[in-house]
Amino acid sequence: MKITLFYLFALAPIITIFLLLVIAGRPAKLAMPIAYLVTTAIALLIWQAPFSVIRELDELYKESSGVWSKGKGKREKASFSPFNL
Repeated sequence: MKITLFYLFALAPIITIFLLLVIAGRPAKLAMPIAYLVTTAIALLIWQAPFSVIRELDELYKESSGVWSKGKGKREKASFSPFNL
C-alpha cells in the first residue's frame, strides 16, 4: 500500500471524532467508543495487529484509568470498554 494510505488510516480515528463531535454534534460519550472501534478495526485489518495485543492494551487502559476512591486507596474500574458491551 502507498504511504499516503497509511497516513489516511492513521488519521481515521481523529477524523471520526471530528465528524461526530463537530459536524454531527454527537456527545463525546457516543463519539469516543465509535472512534475506539474504528481504531481497533484499523489495527486488526490494516496493520494486522494480533487481537491478543489489542485485548491486553484494553486491560492496561482499564487498570490505569481508575479513579482513586477517598481514603480507601482502591481504584474503581473504568466503566467503558468495547469488549464489555
